[in-house]
Amino acid sequence: MKIKAKLIVCDWNRTLFNPETNMLYPDCRPFLDMLLGRNILILMSTAELNTSSYIHTIGMRHYFAHIITGDKKTLATFISLKQKYPNRDYWAIGDRVDSEIMLGNTAGYKTIRIVRGKFHNAIPATLLEQPLFEIKTLTEAITIIDSPLA
Repeated sequence: MKIKAKLIVCDWNRTLFNPETNMLYPDCRPFLDMLLGRNILILMSTAELNTSSYIHTIGMRHYFAHIITGDKKTLATFISLKQKYPNRDYWAIGDRVDSEIMLGNTAGYKTIRIVRGKFHNAIPATLLEQPLFEIKTLTEAITIIDSPLA
């Protein structure tokens, strides 16, 4: 039986990209390189920046099956990805407990919170805001995602 690729939704700001320095985090490309080819990567971002154009400009478009931008992240988007890519292991990675983590948990994704940036001190207010895993670097996520126990 062939194992299906995992679907991994990655947040942009403060997960892969540091808007305070206007640079990718140093662990961003190594993280994406390790996942590329064996997983379906989705980039999700609010439309506050022209994220899609910027991704093309810095040569990162090839990492992502889809780049989803909008005024805000929605539960409907997380659910529609599960419908588009059925019967997979679903992951959501982000820095905000009140956004990516809460939406991912609600939609039935496994969630990983990266604790860095502006929201590093945020405390989950509900069980839905509680991530399954917390990490300090993206490379830690590889071990978690690849674990047969996760």
